Amino acid sequence: MATTIASAPLVVKITESCTLNGVQQGGTYTKTISGINEISKRIVTATTTLTTVAAFDAEVAAGTYIIANVKYIRLTNLGSQVVTIQINSSAATEAASFLLAAGQSFVLFDVDDAFGAAAATSALLANADISSIQLDTDASTSDVEVFIASS
Repeated sequence: MATTIASAPLVVKITESCTLNGVQQGGTYTKTISGINEISKRIVTATTTLTTVAAFDAEVAAGTYIIANVKYIRLTNLGSQVVTIQINSSAATEAASFLLAAGQSFVLFDVDDAFGAAAATSALLANADISSIQLDTDASTSDVEVFIASS
């Protein structure tokens, strides 16, 4: 059966507002991502155990998002505990971790080749995809909204 969902653009708008000495220093930055036809939005509870909240693969597999189709990811800490976001690469030996305090958001615009070296000859890391996103907390629990837009 063919899909009945027409794709639409996703508009992401970041607005900063700060007036220093009577002069507005903020700005508004808008990114439009065309061709979105799948949205996954859910609230998960981060605990003291590292838990996968999104997995990515090159093809359709149970419980995964297709790497090339994911265009935007936002994680927002809705709770009061600091949450650790761990982003794992498909190279299996590389990961990056970020702390997300209460009320903060973390945004990614792509997972395809998101881990990459500045130059092809760099010994640091060859281009690699994001394979998964995991969350945990140091103590207690914290709710996190996970928003993923795909084409």
